[in-house]
Amino acid sequence: MQTEFCYSVFAQLDEYDKKKMSLCLLMSGIRQVALNQNWDIDQFELTYAKILEAECKNEWVWKKPVKSPDRRDKAYLLLQHEVKQIDISLIVCGKDGDEIVNKKIISEEPDEWVYDQHLGEIKWVGDKKVALINKKKDRIWSVNYPECITQTPQTTEGKEA
Repeated sequence: MQTEFCYSVFAQLDEYDKKKMSLCLLMSGIRQVALNQNWDIDQFELTYAKILEAECKNEWVWKKPVKSPDRRDKAYLLLQHEVKQIDISLIVCGKDGDEIVNKKIISEEPDEWVYDQHLGEIKWVGDKKVALINKKKDRIWSVNYPECITQTPQTTEGKEA
């Protein structure tokens, strides 16, 4: 199903309005297909409304949180998909759920084939140090809190990271 739109208008929009316009175009196509196929449109409309209610935010936690060796803290990755990039943040929370660290460690093209290469393993490498090790195990992003973030391009084959 093709839907026409004016790209020059789209290009002038801010991030939120680009998301909203894309969603409206997609929903317009879904409505046409649903009508042609005699589908119940209610679930599509409900999803559309929920996306608008969430202000078109597309973010999720990647994998389950990993507990620290002392079991006091847990770490996880938050992925925030935007129009021109995806931001990957390393989050550390205390036992009470309060955020201790929220550090953006990667900004990449918003293409799963591009950013997926970074998503390997979250691993605690000390009581107060947690790392993301990429799939190839040749790149590490770590947070040693309350200090700052470090990025270490290195080969970790045969070594514990």
